[in-house]
Amino acid sequence: MKVAEPVYPPNMRRVAFACTASAMVATTASAQTRAGAPTLDLSGSWAQEPGWTKLTVLSSSASQVSVSYEKGKSYYCGCGGVRLRVPLERTFTCKDTTLSFDFQDARAPGAPSSRGTSVSVTAVFCKGDECGSVRTTNGQYADNAIVATDGRDAATMCWKSDRAALRSGRVELAVADGDPTREGACTSDFDAIQLYIQAASCSPAETGTITIGNLRVTNTPAAPASNAPLTPQESPVADPEPPPQPSNDQSHNATTSAGGSWSIVPSLHAALGLGGAVGGDSGFRASLDIGGGVGFYRDNAPWLLGASLITGFGAYPTYVSVDFGKAVFAGKGQWGALAGGMFTIGPALRVHPGVYPGAELSVRAYILLFQVGARFIYAATPSADAQIEGTLGVGFL
Repeated sequence: MKVAEPVYPPNMRRVAFACTASAMVATTASAQTRAGAPTLDLSGSWAQEPGWTKLTVLSSSASQVSVSYEKGKSYYCGCGGVRLRVPLERTFTCKDTTLSFDFQDARAPGAPSSRGTSVSVTAVFCKGDECGSVRTTNGQYADNAIVATDGRDAATMCWKSDRAALRSGRVELAVADGDPTREGACTSDFDAIQLYIQAASCSPAETGTITIGNLRVTNTPAAPASNAPLTPQESPVADPEPPPQPSNDQSHNATTSAGGSWSIVPSLHAALGLGGAVGGDSGFRASLDIGGGVGFYRDNAPWLLGASLITGFGAYPTYVSVDFGKAVFAGKGQWGALAGGMFTIGPALRVHPGVYPGAELSVRAYILLFQVGARFIYAATPSADAQIEGTLGVGFL
């Protein structure tokens, strides 16, 4: 007698367990657990994380949230974010626990290279009132937390993570599978998560929308190996929900690979120099150094190209120089560029008295707009003019 096949609803599919393959049991159990796990509520009150990249919650519901990001007009790279505490229905262990969600990053049409902005999703694990920490403003790793980025270069300005996991579609993160000394990992049981949506940008004109939905936390222990025969069975499992769509009409989806675009920033300085010289023109020297140029900026160490006019007071020599060098910021994030140092080297020309070729080397340290440093200039005069000065001034790079 022929037995009729069971009829399943359109949104259900049949999963058959193999009788002898225990690996398939673990896979199917995992799928059932994720499908049956409740979607976490994202409709709470999102708090603002202040920074030079502004994030704004456009809409939030129980199943998804859409957040816009926009870089301020500062020349520095900057970070920002929003956060929400999400309670869980029970306590989870780190082992065998997965955080999953649908993800989309829609860049505004006509925006410049998408590599200038990086986005991230961070989950900080909480037990009662005790939570881990995430320090995204100075490049430190997260404690009892996981950080996932899209892998673009701007992310290195604000946080450390090797999890370049954010791509359009379903994202699944094993919460204990991380390096706590570098990118963070779950380290203790938790009954809530502090969810951060963040962006770091070096492109003032770039805007976009991050959409996250169907957030779930599941725990699926691996099935133990067994040689015992298994009973065949069938279980209806709901199809996964479709990825979320942005709440506004920004359909340009950017998923470019890591690699960063360069930003160009101005470089200006004015400094008083006091020192001396050796050689035929030995003695006291005093000068005013005024220079400018550009910085080619991608990370926290811009390259510099500029020119300087070093005017000697009275009878002291005057020089012009072409400066090539590198700057290094003292920290990362929106405050990291407020202090740092730089060096330049390049050809110089003594233009008074007499015209002689030479070279120039300078080093400067700065806090805010105040700069202090030293400069060495050599000119190939008949008596080998070598000038060394300490410098004190103001400037930007």
